[in-house]
Amino acid sequence: MKKRNAENFSQSAAGCFVGLAAGITLIFTSACIVQYGWNEIVTTVVSVDKITIWQALGLDTLITFITYSNSRGDDQSFKEKAISIISYQIIVLVILLLASYFIK
Repeated sequence: MKKRNAENFSQSAAGCFVGLAAGITLIFTSACIVQYGWNEIVTTVVSVDKITIWQALGLDTLITFITYSNSRGDDQSFKEKAISIISYQIIVLVILLLASYFIK
C-alpha cells in the first residue's frame, strides 16, 4: 500500500511540475507575442516607444483579464483549455506576422 501511495505521489508531483512548466512557457510566449505586435505594428502606425517584455506581460495580463472575464464558469478540462490557449496564441501570432509584413 505504501509503495502504491509513493508511486501516486511521484506521478502527481511530476504532473504538477509539467503543468507548472507549461504554464510558465505559455505566459512567456504570450508576452513575447504581445511585445512583437506592439514593437512591430503599433510603433510603425503611431509614434510611441517600444515596450519591454515586462511591459508586454502587464499589457497581456490586462487584455486577458478584460477578454476572458466572462468565461470563468465553463466546464472545460485542463487539456481542452491548454489546447484552446495554444491555438489562440498561434492564431494571434500569425495575424501579427501578416499585419507586420503589410505595414512596413
